[in-house]
Amino acid sequence: LKLSNSPDAPSYTDYFDFNRVLFNYSISLSYTLPKFIKNSFFTIAIRYGFNNYLFHETSNSAHLNESFYKSDYAIGTVYTLRKEENDYFQLGLYYESKLSFSKTSQWNGDLQSMFVGPTPPQFINPNIKLNADFPPTLRFDFDISPSNNIKLLGSISDVYWRTIDDLIKNEMEYSGSFDYSINKLISASIGFNYLERKFSENSDEGFFFVNELFITAGILIKYENINLHLAIADGQLIKNKTIEQTFFNTCISYNF
Repeated sequence: LKLSNSPDAPSYTDYFDFNRVLFNYSISLSYTLPKFIKNSFFTIAIRYGFNNYLFHETSNSAHLNESFYKSDYAIGTVYTLRKEENDYFQLGLYYESKLSFSKTSQWNGDLQSMFVGPTPPQFINPNIKLNADFPPTLRFDFDISPSNNIKLLGSISDVYWRTIDDLIKNEMEYSGSFDYSINKLISASIGFNYLERKFSENSDEGFFFVNELFITAGILIKYENINLHLAIADGQLIKNKTIEQTFFNTCISYNF
């Protein structure tokens, strides 16, 4: 880094590194109510999570290491109407709570090295307030299986960004898929996923927020206890102009 365009100006090397890691440890409990309508089931579940958020940042010879601890919870319900084993209708509702970390920490090491140049400030406050916020989420799902070889799935979710940032509107996501079992060995599916991101009127339009649309397709091959999954997602990032991207995914699993 040069502080002047002059060829004789001194050069400086600036090193910066940071990483964030979130560990979640959780326990879940579910209970299915006795049949209150013929062929109908109602299940309620709750999850308690204990989270450890690790924060590391290095600026030249100064470094910052911190560890946060915070709990969260989620609650969900599923209603099932089942006529036969492969003829059923399910509705699900799920809510996940907000997760927020906040702590005052201190820089360690040579704080003067945080600033590039020959004349850094004479006084540097080592104290810094760290924040990390994960918004609450509400999701609605459905799963319809009208026959042995057909299944329809869909999901609508709302991520409440406005609870932690006034510049971002809530984020809506819509997805759905159609699954068809060709025979006992092969199943295929096609679907979509659409993510809608918006700013508030007071936000800086230079922020790179986009809408995402993906068309997905996949195939599942079963042979005895071995499962082979092949999937492709062809997507577009939409903001003034279109940016295309494609993902491939392959997975092999074994059932004991």
